[in-house]
Amino acid sequence: MRRDEFEAAIKQEEQDRIAYHDSVLNPVRAQVKGITDGLVKEKKTRVANEKQIVSDIERECNQMHTDIRNEKASRK
Repeated sequence: MRRDEFEAAIKQEEQDRIAYHDSVLNPVRAQVKGITDGLVKEKKTRVANEKQIVSDIERECNQMHTDIRNEKASRK
């Protein structure tokens, strides 16, 4: 009988500790999730901007080559 009481007390202590640590850690977990979500969003935005910049550079480069070809052709 005494052993059952101790086992029950140990289980209760375990549950109490888990509940305590969850109550302490849940705000931290929420903060980490918010930071992580923000980083993912920022990375997607940065990648999209980089793609746009590369596209703009490529377009400008192509235009420059076209202008050079046209200039050479007009000098002949």
